[in-house]
Amino acid sequence: MAYGKFTSMSDKERWIWLAALLEGEGSFTEAATGACLRISLGMTDKDTVNMAAKIMSNHGWPKKRPVKGHKTMYHFEISGERAATVARAILPYMHTRRRQRIAGILQRWYKRILQRYGIVCRRCGACDPTFRKNVVQRIING
Repeated sequence: MAYGKFTSMSDKERWIWLAALLEGEGSFTEAATGACLRISLGMTDKDTVNMAAKIMSNHGWPKKRPVKGHKTMYHFEISGERAATVARAILPYMHTRRRQRIAGILQRWYKRILQRYGIVCRRCGACDPTFRKNVVQRIING
C-alpha cells in the first residue's frame, strides 16, 4: 500500500504526525495497578490507522470493529515496553495537558517495572529520591 508523501517523511516527521493524530484521536491508559501502559487509536479511516500502526509497531494490523448503523471502526493498540517507547518518542510534541498525563503514566509504569525486578523498594517506591528522579527523567527523555 502506497502512502504517497508519508513514505518520504523523516523519522522525526513521522513521530510529529503520530503525536498530532494521537492528540486528537488516541488514548493513553494504564491498568489500575500501573502494570500495563496502553496506547490505542480508533477511527473510521482505515489508511490513517494503518499508517499509525506501521509507526507504532512492526507487527499487527488494525482490527475491524463493525458497528450496526455506523461506519466501520478500525482500532489498533499497543501496550507494555513498545507503548512506553512510543510514548517517550511523541512526548515532546504533545500539548501540555496530554504531556503531563503521559509522563505520569510513564512514571507509574516504570516504577512498577523497577519494583517487579527488585530495583526499588516496594514500600516507599524509591529509597533514594535522587535515584528515582534520575530514573524518571531518563524514562521521559528516552
